[in-house]
Amino acid sequence: MGGEVVDLASEMQDGFSQSVILSAAVGVGDDDGPLRPAPSDLVFPSANSTPLRNRNFRRDSFDAATAALGLTITPHNLRDTASSLAIHAGASVVAVARLLGHESAATTLNHYAGLFPTDLDDSAVRLDAAPREAVGDQ
Repeated sequence: MGGEVVDLASEMQDGFSQSVILSAAVGVGDDDGPLRPAPSDLVFPSANSTPLRNRNFRRDSFDAATAALGLTITPHNLRDTASSLAIHAGASVVAVARLLGHESAATTLNHYAGLFPTDLDDSAVRLDAAPREAVGDQ
């Protein structure tokens, strides 16, 4: 799946910024091409253009939409799905931490370590092959 990635970094009320990745592959944009918001634009603004709080978003939109679809999910489930897809696509722990707004990659690794089950095995295979490749190159 192709698509251009747009990185938004908006200042949140608590003083932290969060990066949000919007991909043209998911249909963000119009006939003129992908959405090109300014770095200061909010992805989900409130009616008065301030950051939209989770509880208000759930009350006003999310809960009714998921109920109509017969789904029992939360916005946090979508967050976990996004991080899982990023990890599966090869994103580094640091990139996923930035995507999730974690201050430390250690927080991300502690929570999502189970999604990296083959990393050690893959490293062992590469380390095992490296000396043979080095000798073969001489």
